[in-house]
Amino acid sequence: MFALPAFLASAASTLCLQDEILFDCQCRPDDPLVESYMSIWLASFGALPTGNVSHKQAAWDRPDIGAIKDELMTTRADLRQKAVFLAAMALHSDDWLSAVPIASCGLRMDDESVRVAVALGL
Repeated sequence: MFALPAFLASAASTLCLQDEILFDCQCRPDDPLVESYMSIWLASFGALPTGNVSHKQAAWDRPDIGAIKDELMTTRADLRQKAVFLAAMALHSDDWLSAVPIASCGLRMDDESVRVAVALGL
């Protein structure tokens, strides 16, 4: 199931190129593997991504990620767990990972601090 969005996004993004390459080919136009994966997708998530976003994997990942996020929110019984989960999902919560470790500016953390920060983020 993890590879399904990547496969479908790849198939959707190369569809025009496949049609151009196989234009004169007398082969079967529909790929049975893609059709079976599309039916799995429809059964799991409903409507297929369409339009300009159909070739982007993020559009195929979004429904599954949303379902997992909703499931995690409902299974968190403790208010602290919910708060930690919401904080980790907050916009820019991972910006510190992009900070340049300049020791003269106090931006270098020791190994233990990084370990604790990553553990709390996860």
